[in-house]
Amino acid sequence: MFKILAVISLCALAASTPAHAVNAPPSIPVDAGVIVDTSARGWIWHGMAVVDDPGFHGGSGYAGGSGTYAAYSFQGTSVAVYAMRGYAVTVDGRAHKMGSLKVKIDGQEKADVALNAGDSQFGYLAYSIGGLENKIHVVQLEADGGWVAVDYLKVGAGIDAPTAPDKTAARYLLINHHSGMAVSISTDGHVIQSTPDPHSPGQMWTMVKDADGRCRFRNDASGRFLSAAPDSQWITGAERSDSAYQVWSIQATPTGFVDIVDAGNGYVLNVFDGSTFAGAWLNANANAGVDTQEWEMRAVASQ
Repeated sequence: MFKILAVISLCALAASTPAHAVNAPPSIPVDAGVIVDTSARGWIWHGMAVVDDPGFHGGSGYAGGSGTYAAYSFQGTSVAVYAMRGYAVTVDGRAHKMGSLKVKIDGQEKADVALNAGDSQFGYLAYSIGGLENKIHVVQLEADGGWVAVDYLKVGAGIDAPTAPDKTAARYLLINHHSGMAVSISTDGHVIQSTPDPHSPGQMWTMVKDADGRCRFRNDASGRFLSAAPDSQWITGAERSDSAYQVWSIQATPTGFVDIVDAGNGYVLNVFDGSTFAGAWLNANANAGVDTQEWEMRAVASQ
C-alpha cells in the first residue's frame, strides 16, 4: 500500500482548535512508558508515505526521503525514537536507499543517526533522551541524505535505553567491542586504545552530564575532555570548551553495547582501521553498525 498524506506545517499544530482535534496531542500519563505507533492520533506527516509491513509496530510505519519529516507533540520527561534500519526501504515496489534520521526536540537538533546497515531491523532504538522538563514537547524526525522509516515512539518519565550504562556511577572505562581495549590519552594528546587497567587514571573517564541529557567525558589523569574536531577525523583530549565537538550522546545498540555519538559532526566514536593493537588511534566515522564503533561503558567505583 502506498499513500501520501497532505502537507501540514508545524504552525498548523500550534494553531489547532478543538475542531481540529485530530492534530491535538493525546493525554500521556507522565509516569508511563507509552508506545505511540504511527497510526496514533497527533502525528504530523510532511511528504512521508505509509509503508505496510508486519515488522513495524502495529503493522505499518511511515517512510520518506530527504525533505520529508514527521512531528509529534507529547507531555512527559522522556522520549525514545524507534525506526527501521537497513540498506533500503521498499515503497510501492521501489527500493530506496536508507540515509540518516535527524532528531529535533523543541526545535533544537539533538542527533543525526545513520540508519543504513547491511541487514534490515525493525524497532531499532535510534535515539532516546530523558530529564526533560515536564511539559508539552515537540519531537521532529527528518530524513537526511536518503530515506528513513519511522516505526514508533515511546514517551514517559524515564529514558528507554535497555543497554544504557549505570548512571549512578560517574566514572567509566570505555571498552571497545571489537578490540576489547580501553580508551586512554597518549602523551601527545591523541586518544588511543590501551590494554584495560581499572586502576589506571589515564583510562578513567568521568561522565559530566549536560542539562539536555547528553554528556562530556573528562579524563581523570589529564583533566582533558574527549573531543572530535570539525576539520579532522581524529579524536583528541582537549581543554574544556563550549564546543559541540566535546558533547556526546549515548545510544543503545541491538548487540547490547552503545554507540557514542558526537554532537558536533553526528559521527560515532571508532577505532581507526579496526585495529586490535594497543596504541591505535581513535577517530569519528559515520555510523556503519560495526563492532569497532560499539562500546561497553564499564562503571568504576569512585575512589
